[in-house]
Amino acid sequence: MEKELDQLTAAFRAWLDWGGEPSETIRLPPPLTPAHIIKLLGKVTHQKLDELREMLPFESLERVEADIAAIQQMHEERTEPALRTVGCNTKMLLQKVKEMESAVERLTDEQKQLLTALAMLEEQLSQTRLELQAARAAQKDTDSSMQALGKRIKSMTDKETALLPLVHKLLFGSSEVSTGEPLAAQLVQRKELDALLAGLETKILSDASLYPGLAMETHSAAVTAGIIKEVKSIVEQALKLYSADRVGLVDYALESAGGSVIHTRCTETLETETALLSLFGFPLWYQSRSPRAVIQPEVHPGNCWPFKGSQGFVVIELAVRIRPTAFTLEHIPRSISPSGSIRSAPRDFSVYGLDDENQAEGVLLGQYTYNVEGDSIQTFEVQNKDAAVYKFTELRVNSNWGHPEYTCLYRFRVHGEPAM
Repeated sequence: MEKELDQLTAAFRAWLDWGGEPSETIRLPPPLTPAHIIKLLGKVTHQKLDELREMLPFESLERVEADIAAIQQMHEERTEPALRTVGCNTKMLLQKVKEMESAVERLTDEQKQLLTALAMLEEQLSQTRLELQAARAAQKDTDSSMQALGKRIKSMTDKETALLPLVHKLLFGSSEVSTGEPLAAQLVQRKELDALLAGLETKILSDASLYPGLAMETHSAAVTAGIIKEVKSIVEQALKLYSADRVGLVDYALESAGGSVIHTRCTETLETETALLSLFGFPLWYQSRSPRAVIQPEVHPGNCWPFKGSQGFVVIELAVRIRPTAFTLEHIPRSISPSGSIRSAPRDFSVYGLDDENQAEGVLLGQYTYNVEGDSIQTFEVQNKDAAVYKFTELRVNSNWGHPEYTCLYRFRVHGEPAM
């Protein structure tokens, strides 16, 4: 830098001396700072001062030096504030540059954080899309299952609706090919069956006494033919009785014939935890045992109305207004019970006749006890002989046979004479 300043000083002097271009081209140094300029001017001034000393007298030289000193002082006074200002501005610019660099670094860090957060959000969005697709697929499967279930229910409802008039005709004898009498009038009960068997035995004995003089073979053949004929007649009547709901009495509480469960008062149904319909291992629908099972003909293990405790109520609207004559309570036999026990069977129960479904207390028609050691189907006659005509009946279960948690009610039937 010193060499370049010397060359620049020589070129500048040549220009001052001859008023033209320098004798040779001088390569300029890098951009000059104020300190370099002051140093350059000082060298030129000193060189010019030395030349003037040689050329001028001593007094003129002193005046020139004084003038030069004054010019230097004035120049310094003028340039010093500017230099200080330039220095301050330079410091401020450097400070701003540092601040901008820091800001850029902070922005870079924030940008990195934002990019990281954006990547996480994109990953979560992808996962959410996959879950949404799975949920949509599950929803479609559920909709398909529900549609299929709805079609099955509609089909069952249509079949039930189609069967109602047939059942009504069968029960009340109003079909075109019927005799005009109710079905129960055309069948026999257990007591009548016992009477028929006793009569058959008496007839066989009397027939045997009518042929004392015949040969033993002829007598035996006649007796055997008579026995076979009577047995066939009894078996046919027994089969008719079994096909007639096993009791040979019209059930006016039967749901398919027009009966319905109105309410169960405060009785609480026992809920099961077995899912009837599930999807991907998640339960969608739990089967709930309805009190309607009490007035439906399907009686097999588990197809009952279970209620909590040993006491329960159920109010039934009958198909028509009747004068009750008997009630039938049915439970599964112990031989087909999965646990080998029927402790959940009702024990003591009572039946009431109601004029209105909202009637709090009806007319007591009888109090009974279901015997678990007897037949699975047990019929009880009405004890109140002054029973009127009713459209509603209430069954009250007062106890069971020892189960501490719940009672199972399978089927309850109401028999009687329709009101004219």
